[in-house]
Amino acid sequence: MQSGIRERLHFLYKFLHAPRQLGSVTPSSRWLAKTMLDIIPWQQMHNIAELGAGTGAITRFIPSGEETGMNVLLFEKDPDFRHQLRLKFPDRIFLTIACGYGLRFIIEGWRS
Repeated sequence: MQSGIRERLHFLYKFLHAPRQLGSVTPSSRWLAKTMLDIIPWQQMHNIAELGAGTGAITRFIPSGEETGMNVLLFEKDPDFRHQLRLKFPDRIFLTIACGYGLRFIIEGWRS
């Protein structure tokens, strides 16, 4: 089985077991992710946070901090997804929070 199909099935499995924790039954498509991020002026960014990075469908189109000098913060509370993200994107900074209350404090601490 191809890894893309395996990834989608794993995502669906996670959704079926905790539908309130995932916003979709499948990861965002390559087309959607690229279209969403095409308008971002990366050269003007100092920090970027992705909330619920999941399988990395959008993450793969975010330039690395090594390329841009910006801090790339990935938030993912599912341990399986987080593990896979660490393998795919070792240059990103990973944070886990159980709720959004501390998010502003965390992100503001990364301001340049």
